[in-house]
Order: sequence, then C-alpha cells, then structure tokens
Amino acid sequence: MNKSLELSKYRKKNPDFKFSISKYVDEFTPVKFICREHGAKCSTLPLSLRQGFSKEFLCPLCRKDKYPNRRMLTDGYYRTKALRKYGDKYSYLRVTYYVSGSFPIPIYCKSCRKWRITSWATHLLYQCKCNQSKGFISKNSKMRSAASCKFVEAKKRHTNFKCLTPNYTGFMDSVKLICKECNSDKNVIQQYFNRADFIKCDTCSPNKSRWGTMAGLCISEVIKASRLKFSREVYVSGMKYRIDALNRRFSIALEFNGDSFHGNPKKYSPRSKPNIYSSETANSLYRRTREREKDLTSEGYSVISIWENDWVNNRERTLARVLARIETIKNVKNNRKN
Repeated sequence: MNKSLELSKYRKKNPDFKFSISKYVDEFTPVKFICREHGAKCSTLPLSLRQGFSKEFLCPLCRKDKYPNRRMLTDGYYRTKALRKYGDKYSYLRVTYYVSGSFPIPIYCKSCRKWRITSWATHLLYQCKCNQSKGFISKNSKMRSAASCKFVEAKKRHTNFKCLTPNYTGFMDSVKLICKECNSDKNVIQQYFNRADFIKCDTCSPNKSRWGTMAGLCISEVIKASRLKFSREVYVSGMKYRIDALNRRFSIALEFNGDSFHGNPKKYSPRSKPNIYSSETANSLYRRTREREKDLTSEGYSVISIWENDWVNNRERTLARVLARIETIKNVKNNRKN
C-alpha cells in the first residue's frame, strides 16, 4: 500500500487537522496529527480518518468546547474495567486516545497473537474467538447461541435465496444472499434475516406490493386451488380491519397470520416480544388477533386463518385443510338457499 497516497486521502477528508507529523504504518497503528484550532496533538486509527469524522470526535479540546457540561470519561476508565475482567489476556499499548465507548480502537490478543479493531463497549461484552473456544464464556453467550439457532431456522425458512454466510457472527453483520431465480445478490443484516417472515428479491419482484411476500404467495395459491373469485386487501365497512382476501358470494375471509406479527402461541412464549417493530408481548398480539376474528365473525364473515408456521412446515396439509374448510362453508351456504 502506498503510504503517501494514504496520507493524501486523510488530508482531503480532514481539512481541520495538520498531518505534518503523520506516518502511516498499518491499519492497527494510530496516526498522529495536530488540530489547527487548538494546536493539540491527537491520534486515532486510519479507519476513523478515512471515514471523515468531525473534529469534535477526533480532538478532545474541540469536544470539550462543544459539550462543556457533558461528563467526559477517560481512557483509563474503560482500561481499568477491561483489566479487572480479563486480566493480562489483551494488550492495550496502541490505545493512545479516547473519544467514546463506541469509537474504534486497536487491541492485541495474546492468545492468538493477532490485532483486531473493536470498541471498548464491544470488547467488554465479547472476547476474542480464540479465548471463547478455550472456555472463557462471554457475557452474552446464551443470547448468541439462541441467535445462532434462529439463524439456522431462517436459512430453512428463506427458500427463495441461497445463503452464502455459513454461521451467525453478530446481529449487525451482513448476510449475503443469492436469488435462486435471477442469481442477483442481496445483503441484509443478520437481525432482520433471523426475524423476517419473508425476504423479497429486488430484481425478481421490484413491485413493493404485499403480494410479493409469503402472505401474498400463500393466498394466491389458495385462491388458485379453490377456483373461486376473491378480492384482495378489502377494507370492511364500519371497521378498521383489512382482509387479505374476501369472497363476497360466500362471505369467506382468508387471513395469513405471520408468527412474529400475530404472536403464534405454538412458536413463542406468552411473555416474549417476537415483533421487532413493536414492544408488545406475544400474548397481547395473539389476543388482538383473536378479537379481530371474533369481530369479523360477528359481521357474518367466515374467517379462515393460515399461520405462517403451519404453511412453512407442511404446505400440502395446510392447503388441504383450508380447501376442505372452504368446501364446507360453500355447502352450508348452498343448503340454506335451497
């Protein structure tokens, strides 16, 4: 790597600093520079300079001028906590600056003899992978094992994509997916990959309608097999409910219930919070779904609910059950007319 080229990039993105004393060694060695306003000598990782952080993040005096009433922690505060927790397993010789607990810093692991870039907050939660394999359990090891199990389940659920990421690494890390139909790439974070009911390909289905999702594909397959005329996404008059599909002749309402959005009791415990967009528990989500079905039944609709878990695990059996229910409703309505 051209060292002079690297320094010229830093000068363009950080005009508030002088790089006359700067020397680029590698990605894990802090670069020294001078603040033009205060003349203070500062240092940080090349990664931070390349991202173009503002001077309040890189110069401690500029940060103190902008936030005079904020409590300023020192580097020794986090260093002491790390030494109490891990002892001498890591070396912090190159950590010569402090910005915040989430700012990147270089840490050397003595077990595997490798440098890694992390933050104080992440370092206090997770250890290096070599130490974890030797029996040093991290604080959130139970959460990580649960997330790893969800990652394996998500791979089986998202059948329209081929997942190139072998294992779970972190909830904010990206997962690379390849569509099986058009071979296009798509990157999503692992938290969304674990919790999403269905992930849509941007190339195959660019339309952002609900009918490109698992719910739409399921309802479309039921409508095609039933050979009845259904209207999609119908709003009930006098009520705030929207039905996924409605047959007006026999008053049949088809509803696809996602497990996380409707709190499937077969999959989630009552006090868990499955929906990432809501703070409600699974019990309250399921109770609201049952009240919705009762209100629609009182209006004269025959509600047929299809749960995501049943559709994913045994599609043929679920489809046969729904079609049998539709035939029963049709026969009952025809007998009443006769």
